Amino acid sequence: MSATRKNMHLSSNVDATHSLDGINIRRREFIGATLKGAAASALLTGGAVGLTGCGSSEAHATPSLPSQGEFIFRGGYVLSMDPGVGDLANGDVHIKNGAIINIAPSISASSAEVIDANDCIVMPGFVDGHWHMMNALWRGLVNDKAGFTYFEVFGRLGPAYTPSDSYTGVKLALTEAINAGITTVHNWSNNNRSPAHADAELAAHTELGVRTRWSYGAPFGLSEIPWSDVPRVRQRWFAAGDRMMTLGIGATQVGLGSQTIQQTADQLSKARALGLPVSLHSLATQPDSPDSIRFLIDNNLLGSDLQLLHGISSEPYLAAIAAAGTSLAISPAVEPLTTILVPPVPAAMTAGLKLSIAVDTSALASADMFMNMRLVWASAHVRSDGSNLPSARQLLQIATIGGATAHGLQDVTGSLRPGKRADLIMVRKSDINMQLAQDIDPAWLLVSSGRPENVDTVMVDGRVLKRRGALTTVKVPEVMKAAKDALEGLRTRAGMPVLGKPAI
Repeated sequence: MSATRKNMHLSSNVDATHSLDGINIRRREFIGATLKGAAASALLTGGAVGLTGCGSSEAHATPSLPSQGEFIFRGGYVLSMDPGVGDLANGDVHIKNGAIINIAPSISASSAEVIDANDCIVMPGFVDGHWHMMNALWRGLVNDKAGFTYFEVFGRLGPAYTPSDSYTGVKLALTEAINAGITTVHNWSNNNRSPAHADAELAAHTELGVRTRWSYGAPFGLSEIPWSDVPRVRQRWFAAGDRMMTLGIGATQVGLGSQTIQQTADQLSKARALGLPVSLHSLATQPDSPDSIRFLIDNNLLGSDLQLLHGISSEPYLAAIAAAGTSLAISPAVEPLTTILVPPVPAAMTAGLKLSIAVDTSALASADMFMNMRLVWASAHVRSDGSNLPSARQLLQIATIGGATAHGLQDVTGSLRPGKRADLIMVRKSDINMQLAQDIDPAWLLVSSGRPENVDTVMVDGRVLKRRGALTTVKVPEVMKAAKDALEGLRTRAGMPVLGKPAI
């Protein structure tokens, strides 16, 4: 989300000393370890708090993810989103060891576990464009009242975060992602008050098994990325190179603190020297944003490794952005709330721009890609003269393969094709809100009527994370209690009124 309120006071005196003493957290896919060790201590709560945030003084071992195994999704409507595969009105998808082996009308494999997909749509999982995941804790707290707008809450609670809070917020967001059928997320991480905060977020990603782009950004209210920590994080969490977790840089936007256009350009240069992709809030909500985008163009700073976020006021430059291969992530549920504007979808489509859809922040909107596709469709009607409106298929492309392309993962995920990794979801057509007719376009059914509760099964990299509507690796009540406790602690430390208690 762009920082649109320039006059908001944000303290630069941030305590970056919090730690997770005794916690040993490593990348599971790289060295096969799990979280273990002693209690997390010296947090700002004043007492020992386990990394799970559930109030225990013990650190809990990470539960093992489901095995990859061998599966056949049998007899569903296969909506592959791949032009070479197309649709199968009644087809099977064969998966083994995390990869899609075959897609055909009928597949036999005696060793495979059969998942009944009758009266369901089998399709690629959704891919998120960008998401500030740690602030999922603020859901319901951010509102339209004075002192509780998004940036006001961020300015007060952000500096009070402990690593345990970061872990708990990201875990809550990931839990919501799995439930909603989002199989790849882009955690635009902009509240890393210390290296331990970064480790805590990445531990949550490793534990829950969702495919991840993690972009290292500066703590909110500060202008500089902690560059000295980037090599450490890269080695510790991303050395496996398996593309389940990929690293990027969240460049600081102009206008945040004392950030200038040239400082942003320097961050892009540093990221590229490290060979890391960059994501940048394009300041499209600022009056001077076209000048910022013009600067990127004039100084040859655009490129296929750059993702711009929002881009509402960038219409004069959409063709140049598209020609450079730069992608644009839109936040249809959030942008109208913060800018009173809607994304330039028809113009971006005309320019051939690579688009993706972003959750952006759970503090203002739910992680619901079905709702976001409907909002993109509605905003396109607002923006358009009636021409070049996106079809349901195009909206699904933006929400799946579009996001994968933005993250350089188009050969890994975003569509169903033999050889790609098995990131897919199964959506029930038999639910009360879904059309009963058999001759309708399933793409339109998903866009017009779909909701997260229709997602029956979620698979990421061949692992079943949701089955028959229930999450398989997450105890949702525990996650919710941990989030509630974490928010109460944050508000107490920040001096914000605590729900159900007298104001401090």
